[in-house]
Amino acid sequence: MIIPLIQLIHSALLWILPFHPYPEFLIYPYLISHGFLPYLNILDQHFPGIMFFPINLFTLGFTSSESLKMLMVLVVIIQSALIYKIAKSFASSRIAVIACALFVIWQPFFDGNQFWIDSLLPLFLLPAFYFFYKKKWPVVGLLMGLAVIFKQTLVPLALLISVYILFTQEQHRWKSFFGYSLTGVILPLLALGYFY
Repeated sequence: MIIPLIQLIHSALLWILPFHPYPEFLIYPYLISHGFLPYLNILDQHFPGIMFFPINLFTLGFTSSESLKMLMVLVVIIQSALIYKIAKSFASSRIAVIACALFVIWQPFFDGNQFWIDSLLPLFLLPAFYFFYKKKWPVVGLLMGLAVIFKQTLVPLALLISVYILFTQEQHRWKSFFGYSLTGVILPLLALGYFY
């Protein structure tokens, strides 16, 4: 019962703070849905994958600052639930509650009222960390591949995990490596194929 209360306090805190969505969240999906193409009609140094798919934030109805604020609060609630679940699996319920309470303090303090692609990454990286600890390499690969679609700067982290697997797994080293690598490249390759 304490976690929903913590999430409610966190949501209320975020709701009263001034909200700043990055303009790209509104502009790029709008342009893409009207036929503009990244690097052809729209110039930017990078494009998160979520921006150029036919299903994007604009087509899902997130077309205003208010709708993006609701999405941000929902994302934070899910992150809080993931933090609780992961902390509880490693420690105790008490530690998990403390972790969620610290998240309420930490997240708004570090520009939690801003919403950008990085705000969505914990939805993939937190479960990836959990399955990393459990050594479920194909699941870690899939989650990291999905995260790379959202933010291509995660490629070095994904590569470091593959190096870690090669140098630390004594049993089934190659099976673990290929399980992680194959599931990790499926979604980015599909995204690249679609983009091409």
